[in-house]
Amino acid sequence: MRLRCPKAVTPGAREFLETTPNRRIDKPIDTARLRQLVEEAVARDVEIERQ
Repeated sequence: MRLRCPKAVTPGAREFLETTPNRRIDKPIDTARLRQLVEEAVARDVEIERQ
């Protein structure tokens, strides 16, 4: 997961971030979105451990 500040990103960096599959959360941080991303990551890890 990447954390970014949209106003501080150059056009090239923005393009790179938009084309990568990594999840990201922008500042200011939306705590509900952050919680969702963490819950999804934990669920994926649990599923991997079950295999």
